[in-house]
Amino acid sequence: DDRLCRRRGRAGGPRGSQLGGALQAARVPIIPPRGRARAGDASLVIVARVWVTGSADGIGRAAAAAMVGDGHGGLLHARNESRAEAVAAAVPRAIGTVVGDLASLDEIRALAGAAAPYGPFDAVIHNAGVMMDESSPRPVTTDGLELTFAVNVIAPYLLTALMPPAGRLIYLSSGMHLSGRPHRDDWQWERRAYSGTQAYCDSKLAVTA
Repeated sequence: DDRLCRRRGRAGGPRGSQLGGALQAARVPIIPPRGRARAGDASLVIVARVWVTGSADGIGRAAAAAMVGDGHGGLLHARNESRAEAVAAAVPRAIGTVVGDLASLDEIRALAGAAAPYGPFDAVIHNAGVMMDESSPRPVTTDGLELTFAVNVIAPYLLTALMPPAGRLIYLSSGMHLSGRPHRDDWQWERRAYSGTQAYCDSKLAVTA
């Protein structure tokens, strides 16, 4: 099982032990090798299977690349085939790449089905998100939903509901949630002048709450 702990030489550097500590803090299940586990042994690296949504670029790709580089099983995600090919080339040791646009409910459902066979996951990091600028008119998905709410709030909820339980679920928020002022009767921005920044703040408050 590639989720077993593996022993690593100290010359490998501290990054693996730091990630291992982070996974321990997140209560990711750990299966220590027999006769090897010792309290405070920094040379042990926890090998986990983790899916990072929105890992085609930015912090999502950086997180996935760091975990894969430390020997963990990372599943990548991109919204279309061209981005999937690019991230698969950038992180070639990933266990796979799944494709799905989180702005589409049908594609979210298909994405859950595509990702599930790579599990069970020790953690799923719901990193994917969008933020519109202030000059943008209210964006609407093919399902008639405001885009920011659809991708940032509905997508991670629906993926969680559709997939087998993971050991740990991580929903990335933002300090901008502190500026969230949602109208609970108008999450879709149908009754107000649209603000891309405020829609993002509201969505991150919803994720945090």
